[in-house]
Order: sequence, then structure tokens, then C-alpha cells
Amino acid sequence: LASYSRAAGFDREPNLNGASEIAASNPDDWAAILWLRQIATSSKNNLPVILEAPGGSYTYAGRISAFSGLPTVLGWAGHEAQWRGTYTEQGKREPDIATIYTSADANLALELLHKWDVRYVIVGETERAYIQRMCEKPENACNLTRSLLKFDTSLKTVFQQGEVTIYEVPQQNEP
Repeated sequence: LASYSRAAGFDREPNLNGASEIAASNPDDWAAILWLRQIATSSKNNLPVILEAPGGSYTYAGRISAFSGLPTVLGWAGHEAQWRGTYTEQGKREPDIATIYTSADANLALELLHKWDVRYVIVGETERAYIQRMCEKPENACNLTRSLLKFDTSLKTVFQQGEVTIYEVPQQNEP
């Protein structure tokens, strides 16, 4: 019964391509992944770091890094803890990621993006939901619109399709 349940009653054409579900159900994310794969192919020796919303193990978060092959600041923190044996590194990264996505301060966000050597910032439905969750916490004084505005005003849009935008972070010596 477990196989039947996990396979949704076998109501779809079977295949071994794990990416086919993303391509079919989230075409904007898939287009971003394909665009980033081109970057990865052309940057073989020095893969750029991306920033996407982190999440729990076996969730949709981390989808861009998983399918593009590019490193991210943090994907599934709990999963990383299982492999690392501690939560030390994830504990350093999580607050910075939350600040980058939720702060309205473009200079602070840029400083943190440079700290983690981020080249591309992903903003899709998953990131918007992440920002909204972070902004609902009583200790955070933020809102989605102001949090996203800083990316439009301080970073360069290099990819946009539907609900997904990829921003390029200027190098530290660039204006």
C-alpha cells in the first residue's frame, strides 16, 4: 500500500526523471533552473553561489540548487545537520539568509550577499512564501513588498519568467 500511496495510485505515466515533475508543475522554476544550468556549464571551474529560500528536509525548498547543480548558501538545514553532526554552520547561515530576504535595507543585504559570496539571488513563489513566514514572526518588523523592493533597486535582473526572477549581485568592486 505504501508504493500505491506514494505513487498517487499510479495515475501518471511512470518515469525515472525526477525533474519531470518540476518541469510540468512549476515551469517558471524549471526555466530558471535551465538558465542557471547554462551558467554552470560555462563556469566549470568556479561555480557561482546562489541564494534561495532554505527549508525543511524533503520539501520543495532547495529545488534550484538541487536541479541546477549550483551551490547555495543553505538548502535543507536539518538534512545538513544529519551529515555534519552539528547545527553550527547552519545556525550561522540561517539568520543571514532571513535578513537578506526580509530586510528593506539594500546595503545590509548586499553586505551579507558578499559575505556568503552570492552571485545570484532567486525570488520565486517559494521565496515569497519564506519572506511572508519570516515577516509574520513578532520579532521581525518587515513586509513582503518592502523586502522585495530592495532587490529591484539594488540588483540587476538577469532572468525573469512568470513568478521567478533571478538577480545578479554586483561584485564588491562594482558600483
